[in-house]
Amino acid sequence: MPSDTTFMDTYTHGAHMMWTCWITGVGMVATAARALAQWRGTVIDLALNLGRVRQLRPVLRPGTVVHVLSDRLAEMGAEDGDRFMTLQELELPGESEFVNA
Repeated sequence: MPSDTTFMDTYTHGAHMMWTCWITGVGMVATAARALAQWRGTVIDLALNLGRVRQLRPVLRPGTVVHVLSDRLAEMGAEDGDRFMTLQELELPGESEFVNA
């Protein structure tokens, strides 16, 4: 499923270490689908999903470190005009907001 806009490059270090830098584009759902298609059946020792975030209210300078207390996943809901609707509002099972305990 990786598209032409996906960037991937593989690097090796010594005889037993190999790592891949993979830039998939926007969205964790698209990233998960592309990763599954790319590495299905492959044994992977460690996977790190690092992302860049855009804030909706630009009050923090780029590079500011924050401690996320809760997160609402846009992939787990729907938009109705300018309004975000949670899974609960849509009467669907699941959670769209996660709290860091």
